[in-house]
Amino acid sequence: WKVWGTGPCSVTCNLGVAPRTVACVQSVRGRESAVHDVECQAAVKPASMVPCLCTASCGYGIQSRAVSCMGPSSPVPLTPLLCMHMPKPITIQGCNRGACAAYTEPAANPTPTPSALTAAAASPSIAVRTVAPPTTEDPLPPATPNTTAAAPSAVQTPRLCGRLLLEESGTVDLRHVGRRCMVAIGRPLDEVIHIQVESAALKCQQGEFVAFFDRLAFVRKCGQLRGVELTTRTNMLLLRQVLLGPGSGVLLSYTSQKNSKTSHHQDCDIQLFSSSGVFENPTTASTNHTCRVLINAPPSVKIQIQA
Repeated sequence: WKVWGTGPCSVTCNLGVAPRTVACVQSVRGRESAVHDVECQAAVKPASMVPCLCTASCGYGIQSRAVSCMGPSSPVPLTPLLCMHMPKPITIQGCNRGACAAYTEPAANPTPTPSALTAAAASPSIAVRTVAPPTTEDPLPPATPNTTAAAPSAVQTPRLCGRLLLEESGTVDLRHVGRRCMVAIGRPLDEVIHIQVESAALKCQQGEFVAFFDRLAFVRKCGQLRGVELTTRTNMLLLRQVLLGPGSGVLLSYTSQKNSKTSHHQDCDIQLFSSSGVFENPTTASTNHTCRVLINAPPSVKIQIQA
């Protein structure tokens, strides 16, 4: 399959679609010629309609491009699942083609502009803040008369569930927490996190478990966990534990260390852990990768982004 060209966008502003010519071609001695589509049935045919955005002749606009997962020896796009281990290049980005000509507002009652939008228009940056939804910790059901609940520690401040831990090392005690508890551990981009299970008591047959997620892999475990060790491939780890009753849970210890293996981040990437702030998308002169901003907040909050 070969894409010969893309036609005009269906709209003059906002998101639309554009047609493009896709043909099955055969190359003989360096010369290409169109053949019947049945000759290319073994390959995936590229889409004949692609999304498009209008471009601005001045001021700030939007650029868009199509990104496909490609193999090392075949020009045919592959399933995106084969490229999930690599950062996907940006498909839409802002651009600036210089100041537009002066424009005089008509003498009518203008609509007041919020100060936040005025500030955003003056500087192409993005504001970020965290918003606290309902708590992520579900209380455990009360112990029945035939059940002996383990006594919690005398000091439980601050509450562990829903927190983001940024210390270099520490202990995560999930033995006296709620039914569902999530804890995040964050470190600089050039580090990884090593976890060791010190003790564990989970009722696997009843559905209790502890799970680990590091942006690239999800691991769910139960059973004989004492002494189990795990090392993340990224600088972030999310722990999730599900319990059905009191007296269960795991005790973990963790340390951080420099990443000595293949890194999944670029030198221009930025890691943010703060609860609010303003950032601009990083750029690089290299065309082989795209810079990213990674924002991580405690599991007990949501992230709100405003351009």
